[in-house]
Amino acid sequence: MSRQALVLDANILVRAVLGHRVFKLLNQYSGTTAFFAPDEAFADAEKYLPPIFAARGLDADTVADEKICGAADDELFATCAAEKRILVTLDTDFCDILRFPPERSAGIAVIRAGQNPTLPLLEDLIEMLLRYFATDGGLTEERLWVVEPGRIRIRSGAP
Repeated sequence: MSRQALVLDANILVRAVLGHRVFKLLNQYSGTTAFFAPDEAFADAEKYLPPIFAARGLDADTVADEKICGAADDELFATCAAEKRILVTLDTDFCDILRFPPERSAGIAVIRAGQNPTLPLLEDLIEMLLRYFATDGGLTEERLWVVEPGRIRIRSGAP
């Protein structure tokens, strides 16, 4: 049986992040359907999500908000540290605690989902991180959280 392929627009991406119904449907059909989204859809979702988060009482910024799109990793780290924001990223370079010491920041969460992760996998990993923050570990600063399917590895302070 061949897998179907569907392209998702920004509206669907936003609904997948914020809602339960779209998220549940994407999960339900992820075994038989490949979901794709063009870069423009992610850019639009990135533009619309922060105001929605703000309306719900959450404080979130994007690299676009900070006007540092395409910035070097060191600049991104310094910006997040200066603003006392946890950096959530797919970039595994941020796992290098000698280059990016978690104790010099509010924290770094690296989402390790492999190459070309599906949207449902990314959502599951982010949900796992948020659940951890809300229940198990609280929002303890100065940590490196490496979020992988089925586990969160935590590193604190200098080696």
